[in-house]
Amino acid sequence: MKAKTMLQLLTIGSNLYLISRDKELMDKLSELLADGKEKLDEFLDSDNAEGEEKTLHKLLRKAKEAEKEFEHKIGEFVERSYEKMRIAHTNEIVRLQAQIDELKKELEKRPVSEQSGS
Repeated sequence: MKAKTMLQLLTIGSNLYLISRDKELMDKLSELLADGKEKLDEFLDSDNAEGEEKTLHKLLRKAKEAEKEFEHKIGEFVERSYEKMRIAHTNEIVRLQAQIDELKKELEKRPVSEQSGS
């Protein structure tokens, strides 16, 4: 098996292991699900006087907001997992690449005599 494939399998395995081990996340998701169900029930009960169309639009808007919040929380969880596994996240790689580019530009601006250490 190629080293790259083996590394990918190891990374996936590590990710799955961390996700399955993070009981706190699972508890939090269960709590959010229960809370969301209660809020949805309250929301639907409170809007009985309004038309179904308005209720549907509100519900869709709330669902999109919840989706964005969920994606944000999952992103934070993934970043924490990468930190625990000591794997560079894309944001870190982009930051380091920008830093390298900046240093290259600084080196290009210096006279040749300074670069050789004379």
